[in-house]
Amino acid sequence: MSILVQRYAPLAGSPAEALWREGEASYVEAGLARHVTVTAPPPDLVGWCAMLDGELAGLQACRLKPEVGEAHGLLSWVRPGFRQRGVFAAIQAAVDADLLAAGVTAIRSWVVDGPGAAAMAAAIIARGGAKVREQQVLTATGAMVGYHEFLRPLRLA
Repeated sequence: MSILVQRYAPLAGSPAEALWREGEASYVEAGLARHVTVTAPPPDLVGWCAMLDGELAGLQACRLKPEVGEAHGLLSWVRPGFRQRGVFAAIQAAVDADLLAAGVTAIRSWVVDGPGAAAMAAAIIARGGAKVREQQVLTATGAMVGYHEFLRPLRLA
């Protein structure tokens, strides 16, 4: 098993865009998103895409905010068939190393209520992150959903 992580800046138009659309679709289809259709990645989005044995396996995408020393995480997605195989850990190590090299010292991210939310929050906390706020968001389907904001200092693995 070989995991290769590649950075794409911008994410839009890259091979990783397919993973963005899949990940976003999981939120849209579950009624957890603020919009009713899958959107294209914003033009300023940077992504790290994992390939496992030559197949697209996972993605983390964020906006860089070097003026405040932060990256703003927008989406983390590992295809279901690739979960529990070290894909996200490999992506996270590459993201942290790249961001630290660019002078970014923390990543701000959101965990949306729904399947897997508790595990995502636990993973952030286990890496030194803390919840800084939460809010109830009106989704496109009219439901109120909890969005939990976390701030995690970056460190090399």
